[in-house]
Amino acid sequence: GVEKDLATSIEWLTKSARQGQMYAEEMLGDSYIKGWGVKRDYAEALRLFKSAAAKGNPWAFNNLGSMYRYGRGVPRDPVEALAQYRIGAEKGNPAAQNNLADMYRLGDGVERNPGQALFWAQKSSDQSYGWGRNQLGILYRDGIGVEPDISKAIEAFKTATQLRDPPYAFAITAFSNLARIYYDGFAVQPDLEEALKWAEEGVKLNEPTAMATLANILASEKRKGTPPELQRAFELANRAVELNSVIGKITLGRFYLEGIGVAPDPEYALKLFLQARDAGSVDALVEIGHCYRDGKGVQKDAEQARQ
Repeated sequence: GVEKDLATSIEWLTKSARQGQMYAEEMLGDSYIKGWGVKRDYAEALRLFKSAAAKGNPWAFNNLGSMYRYGRGVPRDPVEALAQYRIGAEKGNPAAQNNLADMYRLGDGVERNPGQALFWAQKSSDQSYGWGRNQLGILYRDGIGVEPDISKAIEAFKTATQLRDPPYAFAITAFSNLARIYYDGFAVQPDLEEALKWAEEGVKLNEPTAMATLANILASEKRKGTPPELQRAFELANRAVELNSVIGKITLGRFYLEGIGVAPDPEYALKLFLQARDAGSVDALVEIGHCYRDGKGVQKDAEQARQ
């Protein structure tokens, strides 16, 4: 009903937070985390979230969980993150439910538990929370806690792309998840044009995984009647790396290794693969093994390749 005005918003939130209003405290803390209308200040965000959490604000528990999970202003502590997410999730917060599901799916701070991942993802999804719906799609796609069901995965991802209100619930990675299903052929017939459509939508939103996925599609020789678009593919992969995308690093590494859209540079390719490995990518290990096996970017070493 009014024009967007961050300065005025911060002014009123600050006044309300000083009076101990827990929702104002949480919203102001979120502004300090993101640097919206104020200088980013993790310490102040932490103080505000703790105050709001002490009053029972479920969003504050979710935000505390994320601070501990990613080490924002505090030492990274996935066990504490899990505890904070759980409190928020049990209070019905859909973001905390999704984040708890994510930690159980990945085994971050806790032993992997597919059943708990599915339970909390479903709870979040049932509240029409976009990230929860996206999480549910991942579980159905990969058969985690449930039998693989690509039809249900696609349905969950497509619904996630439509849940854009409120904005923080909008799961922009759902576009790249859909693109990868159609590109990789997860139990469906590969459909590069359908993959292209979803990847392009993700790129419009500046989503780095969509950029990397689109780069792979454009570089493919499988598109019927359409020659590869190598220059744009390279530019997209490079943009994804600039946004610190792990998939982007693997994609750009492959381009440098094979000379796709750029002069071959196997040493730089290996550097990108190593960065992706350090970020936890299993696919990067495969690429590194091939480099050692073939002596690309490094001296040939069969033993290292096997490892």
